[in-house]
Amino acid sequence: MSIPYLKALEKSLLGQIDFCYVTVLDASTSKPVLIASMQLVPFVFKAHTYSSKIIGNTTAVNDTLSMFYILVCGNVFMAGENGFQTSDTLDDQTSVALLAMAISRAEKLLSKQTKKKIGIQLFKEFSPPKVPSTTGFIKQGYQDFEIDMFMFLSISPSWNSMEDYLQSLKAKYRTKAKSVFKKASSLDLRTFSYSDIIKHQHAIDSLFLQVIAKSEYQFGIINAQTFAELKNQMGEQFIFRALWLNQDLVGFSTSFVNGDVLEANYVGIQYPFNLRFAVYQRLLYDYIYLAIEKRVSYLNYGRTSELLKSSLGAEPIPMKLYAKHTSKATHLLMASILKKVSPKTFELRKPFKSNYYKNRLG
Repeated sequence: MSIPYLKALEKSLLGQIDFCYVTVLDASTSKPVLIASMQLVPFVFKAHTYSSKIIGNTTAVNDTLSMFYILVCGNVFMAGENGFQTSDTLDDQTSVALLAMAISRAEKLLSKQTKKKIGIQLFKEFSPPKVPSTTGFIKQGYQDFEIDMFMFLSISPSWNSMEDYLQSLKAKYRTKAKSVFKKASSLDLRTFSYSDIIKHQHAIDSLFLQVIAKSEYQFGIINAQTFAELKNQMGEQFIFRALWLNQDLVGFSTSFVNGDVLEANYVGIQYPFNLRFAVYQRLLYDYIYLAIEKRVSYLNYGRTSELLKSSLGAEPIPMKLYAKHTSKATHLLMASILKKVSPKTFELRKPFKSNYYKNRLG
């Protein structure tokens, strides 16, 4: 929710996303007690994925894709709790009631200004211990549901290099890691500047679209211009890593240094090279390298590829969202469906030697 970050999103995505910010002031002091960031986004999905009875008011994008608009309190481009901040003077129930009022007012304002029919209000996304405190959303008429696990890795203070990380792994997982590095030995990793991103923006967009094409849905499309603006606005806090095979850009990753956390964000992959050169896995290990280099305590890997990230040492956190359809009748139908939505199951790996877990818990 920093101003530079939001400026970068607005400047590069204003044509496809509408942004709205809410401030709630204490009437007696005129000081803010709550601020919220909201995004009106096109939710584009493969038409066979969802029932038209549930979503309603959809527009065909092409023969296979449809879309409708969602008003999100939060950030569709980042995993985690990035939608609002409240003063310590507000209790949870009051905060939720104010947020519900704020998003309803924002919906009316944006519908009038943009002429877009908003289908769903969405609060994303909450993890323990905050989940119990968000039960107020249920009282406000929202339906809760869980999505894929949020994966995070605790960075040991004893890791000063990738070799330290590798030595903390059990032999089986250390062998797997070395196999990835061997496959990727022909690849060259570089850190991109603002001018580098602009110079290679067409290749970057092509890689990212390959990843998007495999998804069942998308909230708008971030692009190389957005990455360039993030680099311009945030400097060293935003990291763009490019993976080269000779003269070809075959992969990239983006991340943010956010206090004591490295936030992994987007990757782009040229899939014909992925299996042979372990492009995606190489990028996942590079996130660990960056986290160690930046001396942070945690690496937030985000969602997707839970089993693979688990084999690198990441652990899962359950996440909840709260949704309300703008049509009361459709909301009841949607609620019955969302009750059946659950995160994908996977077998959690424990790749580290016992000392890692003892020290972390100790």
